[in-house]
Amino acid sequence: MKLIYLIEGKNYQSSVFESRDFAKRLRDSINKEFDSIVVKENNNGFVFHYIGLYDYVDSATQKNYTFFFVPKFINDINNFNENDNENDRNAVIRNAVILAIDRYNKEQNSLTEQTDSLDKKRESVLELAVRFLRNYLENGLYIVHKNELELNGQGEINWETTIEQFDPVIIKGRPYYLDYMTEQAYSDENHYITQLQKCLITVWGSKLEKLGLASVLRVNVPLLSEDSLDYFGDSDYQISQINKELNVTFVTKSRETLKLMKELIQRFSENEINNHESLSFGMTGVEHLWERACAEVFRSELDKKISECGINSSRFGNKTFREYMPSVFWKKDRESRCISKADGWRLDFIRYFNQKLVILDAKYYSVNWNDDGKIEGQPGIPDIAKQMFYQMAFKDLVDNPINTVTGFVNAFLFPYNGNEITISETVTLGYDENNAASAFSDIHLFAVRIPGISLLEKYGNFEYDEDGFKKIVNFTANSLQPPN
Repeated sequence: MKLIYLIEGKNYQSSVFESRDFAKRLRDSINKEFDSIVVKENNNGFVFHYIGLYDYVDSATQKNYTFFFVPKFINDINNFNENDNENDRNAVIRNAVILAIDRYNKEQNSLTEQTDSLDKKRESVLELAVRFLRNYLENGLYIVHKNELELNGQGEINWETTIEQFDPVIIKGRPYYLDYMTEQAYSDENHYITQLQKCLITVWGSKLEKLGLASVLRVNVPLLSEDSLDYFGDSDYQISQINKELNVTFVTKSRETLKLMKELIQRFSENEINNHESLSFGMTGVEHLWERACAEVFRSELDKKISECGINSSRFGNKTFREYMPSVFWKKDRESRCISKADGWRLDFIRYFNQKLVILDAKYYSVNWNDDGKIEGQPGIPDIAKQMFYQMAFKDLVDNPINTVTGFVNAFLFPYNGNEITISETVTLGYDENNAASAFSDIHLFAVRIPGISLLEKYGNFEYDEDGFKKIVNFTANSLQPPN
């Protein structure tokens, strides 16, 4: 399989593709997959706001193309169109992105299930197939257990059937049965549902293997069936048989397996009906992934009680940092008890470390400097004001004389295509570069560049980066020291 690598957020002219019509069909296919405008036409080019794998079947030619969209901070596209698509660097980037997407999707689905949210992300067919295969790896095959009646067998005697079918011999007023029916329990491994499950495991396991996802997502499965799905009837018949089994099965794990099989068959059938054979394992809204990854890898304490972090606060000690954030209160008039409350800004990351409150804002921005010294893609005044507001909101904890909090670290985190965490910019709110506005002179705001692929890889593998976090704190703390 040859992968065609493209960069998210870059404007690609139609000359990159086989034709402009091909590019338009690809755009329509991806937008249809996500039920939203993910690919935009801009200045006679096409911009993809999506990362991950997209296995595309061209509706006009029925040819198969497999695209992989890398995050926008990967800017050296020349290395991505080599014939050797298993190039080590390519594999590291691809695997990191896939693992990060997989973890994020699982966490989001789990969160929405716990809260009964109506905003649950609609899984792609490939994501559903991965969940189906993981169910098999965890629970094994769906086995139907049956009891079979046998004449004079070795199993337990079924007295009801025996009394109904045989006449006893009466000896001294007591009945004796010369023949009896016994029950023999056995597992029906040839049951329709079991064989259908084996076929689905083989079909989707092979598909994920072909796309290079099986080993990355740890869903390698054996080939269990040589039958095609058509052998089991059309999708309506398959679903009707699953429904029959659901009516007589009440074990939770068994029902979960049946429901996954049913959903997978339904979703794939819907795609076929709509002539949509393309498959995706990726996501839009990458900024949410970046925020989540930074919070996990650098160990945010946003939902930890302030008192448990080693900070004394008689007023707010039992609150979490999230609960400590000020809300907005509107009063109808000075004397009225009529009060309306609204949430304030949403804090993403805070952690108490080395006697400092570390406030970080993960920004999935591509910040660039032009040759004339002008900057592009940087956070605007609303984001800067928000970071300053957060620091002001926690000022009481620093000013409290019984606390050991000595100050703040306040920074934006940008992903970039480098290997080292570095401070890239500082931000001042003032009247010129040398004169900060006095109201904000105590607030020092930094921009820190984070190796994006390395962080996504750690997030996908459930790893922390304590050394990286310490580096951020030490960088900014040293930058606050006056020069010798």
